[in-house]
Amino acid sequence: MSEKRELAVNSIDKDDDGNYLVSSRHFHQLYKVDGTSGDLIWKMGGKDGEFTMNNGTNVGILSLPVEA
Repeated sequence: MSEKRELAVNSIDKDDDGNYLVSSRHFHQLYKVDGTSGDLIWKMGGKDGEFTMNNGTNVGILSLPVEA
């Protein structure tokens, strides 16, 4: 059985391409979501973010509060 966790949204912002930046303070992440399909484009911060710094480390936990 997979673990389910609620996503507490802190802010949402629509970009010029029609996609959404969604911040979650409980997950310490910023997500980019496709405005048409709802698919996740990328996520930044948190335990499993997709961005690294120049030294190869994960961007890490974003400070609270996080706003898109």
